[in-house]
Amino acid sequence: MKTLHKRILTICLTLMMAVMLSMPAFASWNKPSHMNLQNLSSNAYLNLEGEGYAYHERPVTRYNWTSSYDQFWRFEYSTIDNAYKLYSYQNDIYGNRGFMLNLVRSDKHCNILQESPAYPDTQDSAVTVQGDISAFHVWPTAWGSNYKLSASSNSGDRRIFFLTGTYHTWNKAL
Repeated sequence: MKTLHKRILTICLTLMMAVMLSMPAFASWNKPSHMNLQNLSSNAYLNLEGEGYAYHERPVTRYNWTSSYDQFWRFEYSTIDNAYKLYSYQNDIYGNRGFMLNLVRSDKHCNILQESPAYPDTQDSAVTVQGDISAFHVWPTAWGSNYKLSASSNSGDRRIFFLTGTYHTWNKAL
């Protein structure tokens, strides 16, 4: 009987340690930080086009590293849509946050929308992530893994798209 109690205690301690070790890894996903597009020599960071405050339908592009909040992103669970989303850390003119990456259906490029209970079912903003902080892919949950977050193959086009056939790997610079 003592041996059984020791085994149960050992299993419980092992499970508790596994949970404690996994918490910092999850916390880094929702920590605002730069997202770097790997294997590109320049214009490699996920960026809000232009400068200044966030606003509805502001385009998402790639750009050289800056210290602006235009380049800080975090993954977080949305209680409005019950899905994970990629949020910009930039606030609007009133100090509000909650601007999420959005797939524009017409040509699959990305912009940001402000999340609001008034606009439920923003399914084109829900994302799935595969990989870890150092190398991962992102795709719109509703569209499946065929459409991955990527940069245009045209070097003059800095827009970010959800593309098929061209899969870029990202990392979060913590």
